Amino acid sequence: MRGMIFTADAARNDGNKVSCLGGFWTVTQAGPVVADVAFVIRVEDESEMGVEHRVRITLQGLAERDETIVGVDAGFKVDRDSADTRAPVVISRAISIGRRELVEGSYAWVLEVDGHKLDEWPFIVTPRIAPEATPATP
Repeated sequence: MRGMIFTADAARNDGNKVSCLGGFWTVTQAGPVVADVAFVIRVEDESEMGVEHRVRITLQGLAERDETIVGVDAGFKVDRDSADTRAPVVISRAISIGRRELVEGSYAWVLEVDGHKLDEWPFIVTPRIAPEATPATP
């Protein structure tokens, strides 16, 4: 089994596909962050079909402490009878995380299936940049 996770400004489920805007970013500014997370899991081995799997997605703070900020747990099962055994089964999903207040630092979204880490998407949060003041005109 393989997987991939990434951030996006907006992502939505479209059948078994994910449509996203502004995907794969790795830098954002401190303050309120509105983002979605998308992931893809490839079930390649027939022995992994017909079994219930647990997916866990977490947002980890990577500073001095390894802190879980957001956690999402879900289950899935690939029906062996409906899967075409000539190709791997692909499961794609988008999750709306909503508005989160993030402080300056390093973070990573982590994708796990059945307790095994499949992927992580690191990103940094920089200090908020104040907009330039417009000089007053006489």
